Amino acid sequence: MSAVVYARHDDGSAFYRLREPARVLGVEVVEHLPHVGSAETVVLNRPIEPGLAEQVRLWRAEGRRVVVDMDDDFDAVVPEHHIHGLYTTEHLHAACKAASVVTCSTPALVRRYGYGHGVLIRNRIPESYLSVERRSRTLTNAGHSAPGGTWVGWYGSLGSHPRDPAVAGRAVGEVLNPLGGDAEFVFVGPEKDGPRLREIFGLCRDVRTLGFYALNALPQVLSELDIGIVPLELNPFNEAKSWLKGLELAAVGVPVIASPTSEYRRAEVEGGCWLAPGPLGWRNQLDKLVSKPEWRAEQAERGREWAATQTIEQHADEWRTAWYSHDHATARATG
Repeated sequence: MSAVVYARHDDGSAFYRLREPARVLGVEVVEHLPHVGSAETVVLNRPIEPGLAEQVRLWRAEGRRVVVDMDDDFDAVVPEHHIHGLYTTEHLHAACKAASVVTCSTPALVRRYGYGHGVLIRNRIPESYLSVERRSRTLTNAGHSAPGGTWVGWYGSLGSHPRDPAVAGRAVGEVLNPLGGDAEFVFVGPEKDGPRLREIFGLCRDVRTLGFYALNALPQVLSELDIGIVPLELNPFNEAKSWLKGLELAAVGVPVIASPTSEYRRAEVEGGCWLAPGPLGWRNQLDKLVSKPEWRAEQAERGREWAATQTIEQHADEWRTAWYSHDHATARATG
């Protein structure tokens, strides 16, 4: 059966959910709709626009197999999110109903968009992430001042995570401020968010902002952190999010503290992170990782061992089955 992956964008969802699985499976990737050609199977993600949703229906009417991938809950976007109000989800649901298979990164998304043919395929990372070696911090890659001691970091943006940093909140400053130059907060994201993050975290010094990076450069940058945090407000949108951010950090040897969403509770059981239930949890977990370097190194190794079990290469058969098989009864998720 011939297959093609239609990846319209070059964002994280397309990279991890379409392009990298296609690379491993040897499936052609096209970026323009006419290039889909006569492939018997078409794989695409997030067909939220009316025209693309209708194209899914037309492909199905032609007898083609269509795999729709979902990696976010568009029905639960919080009002402050930068995409809120830009879309309705009527056409997205129509496309998921019409699809042959809907692959989803979390059980919550299977429940929302699966329509009886949803398949759980959790987010994984390329095997190459495991071989990333930590780069020495220099003035060139660390900013204008000398690199600090312990780097506690977060990556993202307030546009896509408007409420999430506040979950960790001032606990971050309570741990880092007394240490002075021996520890600092580092942000991988837009420079304009730095002052607001300083306020949210109650920091007494400016946030070191490293800026945005292309996905192929991101693992190397993340490896410079000593501790990674993944604060998430406990709401339906975040309950449907995967463990990807924590997995990216763990893969490059950075121990992770995360909010206790369903997926991060699972990751914690498997050794991928430590959970922070509430402000006291954030303060305690962060203080322990900052103050005990040997223990931190042990947790970094533990997380990397977990990440080694979560590569796209190891789990390629999940995508192969979803993209090619007519029988998904054994592939559907229960949790």
